Amino acid sequence: MIAKNRANSSNYNARCYGITEQLSEEDILDLFEVEKVCKICGSPEDLTVDHVIPLAGYGPNTRVNLQILCKPCNSKKNSKMPDGSRAFRQKRFSLNRFQSISVRLNKETLRMLEELAEKDERSMSDVMRRLLREEWKKMRRK
Repeated sequence: MIAKNRANSSNYNARCYGITEQLSEEDILDLFEVEKVCKICGSPEDLTVDHVIPLAGYGPNTRVNLQILCKPCNSKKNSKMPDGSRAFRQKRFSLNRFQSISVRLNKETLRMLEELAEKDERSMSDVMRRLLREEWKKMRRK
């Protein structure tokens, strides 16, 4: 039930930002099966789901953009980007250019993530964080 509520909440927030991707209850449950501790401090208690690149920073609402954080770390991170900068955009804003970037990132990045995770024996969220950080820097330069 908690996973379903979290998926619904994330999907609602994504729609408010004009993002069309939808998370399922299974996406949330799979994440909790793979990652059992906070990505920042390693705590196994009071865990929540967080977007690596926040929705407010044009992050995709997909499984590969999610990570597990404890509540204190999630509150501290808030809507910061992986590089520490603050993400902000107004809700209900037309994002045609960024939606196409998100779709491209999702398909290409998922394939690259799986390959890199197998090669480096790292978790997918670690690899995703690195790749998204690189893509975010490219987008900011344009």
